Amino acid sequence: MSWANIVSLTDVNSLYIYEISNKKFFFFGDQHGSKSAGGCIGQCDDFNYNFTAGQYYGTSCTSIGILLHNWFTYNNHHNIKTDFYLELGFTKEQDRAASKKYIDIIKDLREQNGHQFDNISWGQLISYVMAPCFIRTKTACPYYPNVHGHYIDIRQLDTSIISIYTDPFLLYDIYEYLINNIPQTINDLINLKNDFIVILSIIIDDYKEILDGVLQSDSFDDFIEKYTDMSTLFSKEIGTLYINKFANMTKISVIRNGKRMHRVAAELLKLRQQTPYIARLIEEFIYIKAKEYITEIKPYFDNDVNILNTLDKFAYLDNPPKGFLIEGGLAFLKIFQKYVYMLVPLSALSMDTYLLARMFLETQSTEIIVYAGSNHIEHYAQFFEEYLRIFNKIAVPSITDNRCLYIPDLPKYLPANMYREYVRNKK
Repeated sequence: MSWANIVSLTDVNSLYIYEISNKKFFFFGDQHGSKSAGGCIGQCDDFNYNFTAGQYYGTSCTSIGILLHNWFTYNNHHNIKTDFYLELGFTKEQDRAASKKYIDIIKDLREQNGHQFDNISWGQLISYVMAPCFIRTKTACPYYPNVHGHYIDIRQLDTSIISIYTDPFLLYDIYEYLINNIPQTINDLINLKNDFIVILSIIIDDYKEILDGVLQSDSFDDFIEKYTDMSTLFSKEIGTLYINKFANMTKISVIRNGKRMHRVAAELLKLRQQTPYIARLIEEFIYIKAKEYITEIKPYFDNDVNILNTLDKFAYLDNPPKGFLIEGGLAFLKIFQKYVYMLVPLSALSMDTYLLARMFLETQSTEIIVYAGSNHIEHYAQFFEEYLRIFNKIAVPSITDNRCLYIPDLPKYLPANMYREYVRNKK
């Protein structure tokens, strides 16, 4: 007896489906930080505890993880050319230091009892479960050769030793540093405040020039030199951390026609030659979104600068009141954290440019599947609908902390039960 059609997806935050000239585009949104919190209630298909096989219940619900496994297995065995794009740091190597801990757990088949990965979303977990699909050489991927896994987060370079950050709009690493290095003197706090103002001023005043350095194929070396020379503006270690983001861009640069450029610029350059109309729309979209985000941030920054500069009047204090530095440091951290989060949509734009260009350069596949943070997915949906004028087949926008999507029309566009039946019956 055939099982029920799957109409509910758990452990995923949003979904959009589009179709252009018989090519289907599936955009799955992930809310990072938890695998199943806010997920569907009841029995849903999922991997078993050690991720070696599926646990199937015959219900109308599946987790995104086992859905992707079933789907990729079906497509590979039926010669359906598929490109799967995952929000995962770029790499040139066979191992990722950031992933090794979790990959080792899965390789050892250690019983997790449902808790080991509670704080890791499927968007993160999928790269551990399907690790051979997301390294430089992918021939060991179980879905090879018809399903191609791609890592698309150009903001980070993963090596076998460390992860290297390359996006001047992304400040999580600096925030983590500050948590572990609270100022010990008044001068430390004031210098930290000054460095923060320099960083945010560079982002707000130079955002378009920074985007040009990523998106445009000219003057990359001059761009890198200009910003690495700004190290003299800083007095503390966070200045080094920040300026290193520009220097690290050279590690993901490429040479095209004798010119060095950012890898994003190289993809856009190819698209300009192949489909200039689409390339122009992508650039227009990205620059407009960047301006929107900066316009939103700037009034907050102007106000916070005035507040932070009041610290200068305490510079003369050799022995500040008890608790002053702790309270001041924590207050500063709270302000810095606000901008870390506010800058996330802006930081998404380099990766989104890269992905959009890659998607439209790809001509062999009939299915494009993207699994990324929901902020990214909302960008792709907006681009398809407002710039390409492509209307969605399915649209379930992101709702914070919701990881259960009920989609009655899902079987029309994504036959998840067919994939499930195929994997079950081929054993």
